[in-house]
Amino acid sequence: MQTKKINPIALSVLAGLTFLVFACRDDGFDIPQASTQADFDYLVEVFIDEDTGQESFGVQLTNKSIQAQSYQWDFGNGETSTEENPYVLFTSSGQFTIKLEVTAPTQLYYNNLSKSVTLTLGKQVIYAEDFMGGVPDNEEYWLPEGWQAIDNDGDGFNWYFGVRNGLGQMRSQSYDSSEDAALNPDNWLMLPEVDLSSVSEGAVVTFRYTVGVTATTPRYRKEHYGIFVSAGSDALENFSLLFEETFTEDTPQWTALERTVDLSEYAGQNVYIAIRHYGVTDMDRMFVEEIEVFKIE
Repeated sequence: MQTKKINPIALSVLAGLTFLVFACRDDGFDIPQASTQADFDYLVEVFIDEDTGQESFGVQLTNKSIQAQSYQWDFGNGETSTEENPYVLFTSSGQFTIKLEVTAPTQLYYNNLSKSVTLTLGKQVIYAEDFMGGVPDNEEYWLPEGWQAIDNDGDGFNWYFGVRNGLGQMRSQSYDSSEDAALNPDNWLMLPEVDLSSVSEGAVVTFRYTVGVTATTPRYRKEHYGIFVSAGSDALENFSLLFEETFTEDTPQWTALERTVDLSEYAGQNVYIAIRHYGVTDMDRMFVEEIEVFKIE
């Protein structure tokens, strides 16, 4: 997305590099195929014991890795496997992080040798949004019903809607490519009020979301954001920080990374949740792809 200015005198010398410099944050960049990429899908089956009503969960894992030589799975329940497409049975509800690590042939570049997914088994969804329903033609300025996008720094740049590979995203910039200018965002993306009033004390309440960065050049991927929560009010001064993260140069481009934040302390209340893009300048942009609030009781 961002392009840096080049001295015209140097263009004749750098003619072969001009495209690379100007494309350093281009949206169309794809990882070369000459690399090893860890990837997998999963399918969950639910089994209910007719006598006890107890649930168990069978998970079939399907390996989709590219050019991997071996596989090491950790299912998050104390079990592991080296099979290519393992099946695992979870005998209780809860959250389990499944991690796949693969090995790569030598002399390959742009490798991504691990992938993790957190499964929540037995959950009850309270609120969910994938940014795909009811999008109008003027889609850039669309927000889901009840959401707020607040340009708190007042620079005219805010969260906006976009689509990549058929998936809806909300995006926020820390750089203005049209003016080759750094931005200092303080942009709030706020969910509508989430009703946790009926959630019993002792329940596990979780905010799950997927988030990522877009810059082609790794040094421009260091976006920063935080997750803020307020009980009963959407006034910004009432929000408290629960989690913050700064992406690194190693963060993969255009990859939605799953994150979870514990909201159990807010059981029995109504809350507002906000994703705040701030504390960063002159990088590129970040995006949010999925939102979910759920409970396990």
